[in-house]
Amino acid sequence: MSPLEPPDSLHLLAAQGWLELGNPTEAALELEKLSLPHRNHPDVRAIEWEIDRAAKRFERLFEHARALTQVRPSQSDSWVKLAQSFYWSGRYEEAYECSRGVVDQFPKDYVLHYDLACYACLLGKLDEAKIGLVRAFKLAPDPKRAKLYALEDPDLERIWPEIRGLG
Repeated sequence: MSPLEPPDSLHLLAAQGWLELGNPTEAALELEKLSLPHRNHPDVRAIEWEIDRAAKRFERLFEHARALTQVRPSQSDSWVKLAQSFYWSGRYEEAYECSRGVVDQFPKDYVLHYDLACYACLLGKLDEAKIGLVRAFKLAPDPKRAKLYALEDPDLERIWPEIRGLG
């Protein structure tokens, strides 16, 4: 699908800005200014997912994520959002299965590998979580920072001692 043109692209940028400022309400109001034909654009759906996550409207995440996996199945972010929809709904097994099912299609996606390690850890698959983190750290733009983040991530608390020794 082609990129949005002004003024719709500007409303999308403004919505992203409001999200970055921690204001999902204003971000949603900005998206309401989009022309009707563009309200289902994948870039808009992705921002709507972020808005609903920030506003803790977890039940709405699935609608956006499933739409993204249908229109952009070759983009790992679509699948990350679907898996995270399960996660935010407390459905860790489904988050794990979703990520596990597509991780081989996106071997270089740091977030997908990291999230899969988190889901594995939450499910007690600790060896798999450690192996996944090693992969994720290798893919991270800043491996040291990724490791520090993992050492504070409550989803990985069960393996914090082991993370200190991971590369």
